[in-house]
Amino acid sequence: MFKSTEKRRGNNPRETLMDQILSEGFRAIPTPVPSPNFDERVLAGLRDSAPSWYVALRNSLKPMLTAMTGSFILGLLAIHFALQAPMPTLTPMTSTPINYQAMQRLIDSPNLSTLNWWRYSLLSVPPPRPQARMEAPVLDHSEIPVSRNQMIV
Repeated sequence: MFKSTEKRRGNNPRETLMDQILSEGFRAIPTPVPSPNFDERVLAGLRDSAPSWYVALRNSLKPMLTAMTGSFILGLLAIHFALQAPMPTLTPMTSTPINYQAMQRLIDSPNLSTLNWWRYSLLSVPPPRPQARMEAPVLDHSEIPVSRNQMIV
C-alpha cells in the first residue's frame, strides 16, 4: 500500500566505506581507564546520608523560607523608613454645636432616610467664615529705577 522511502543501507559502496572509516576512527579514540574505586565513589555519591522525609521537607520548605526572609527584610526596611518620617502635628478642632431640635424632629419623623440625615448634617454644620483680607505691602517707589541708565547691575 505505502512504499517505503527510507534507503537501505549497504547497497551503496560509498556508504559502506564511510561506515568502515567512522568505525575505525571511533575505535582509535583512546578511552580513559576508570580508577579502582570508581564504582564506590559513584555509589557513595548516589547514596544520600539524610533520610528521604528530611530531604522532601527541606526541598518543599526552601522556597517558602526564602520568601519569608525576603518579606521580613522588606518589612523591617518599611518600618525603619516609616519611623524616620516626620510626625504630623495635630491641631485642636472645635466641635460644632448640635441642633437638638432638628435632630429630635428627624428621629420623630416616619421617614428615616439617608436624605433626611444628610439634610440634618447640613443644618448642624455652620457655614464657613470668610478669611480676613490681608493688605498688600506698601512699596517705596523711590527705589524703582526710572530709566535703563539708572539700573544697578
